[in-house]
Amino acid sequence: MRKALGITRTNNAGTQRLVWHAVLRGAEAVKDHEWTEEERAARRRLNAELHLGRNLRPGYHGPRWTKAELRLLGRLPDEEVATRTGRTANGARVRRTRLGIPTARDRRRRAAGQVQSRAP
Repeated sequence: MRKALGITRTNNAGTQRLVWHAVLRGAEAVKDHEWTEEERAARRRLNAELHLGRNLRPGYHGPRWTKAELRLLGRLPDEEVATRTGRTANGARVRRTRLGIPTARDRRRRAAGQVQSRAP
C-alpha cells in the first residue's frame, strides 16, 4: 500500500511529527542532565577519535535578517533597530556596516534624486 501511494517510512507528515517530538524530548533530556567531569572527558575523547569537529559549521547561526528588518538599517538609529528587531545595538551596527549602509544620522546622505552641486 505504501509503495502504491509513494509513501516511505519517513516522508509522511505523521512520522515526521513523531520524530520531531522525540528529538525535542531527547534535547530536553540532554540539557537537563548534570554532566560529571568523567563524562565530559569521555565525550571529548570520543569526539576527538571520531573527528566530529569536521561537522561544525563556522559562522553565524542566529536568526536571519528579514527584508523588513534590513530596510530599517540606516533609516533609524542602531539602538532603535535593535529594539524593534530584538537584537543588540552592536548586532544592528555590524550588519549595517557590513552592508555598507551609512548611519541614520550621517549628514552626507543624499535624498533620492537629489543632485549634489559642486562649487566652481
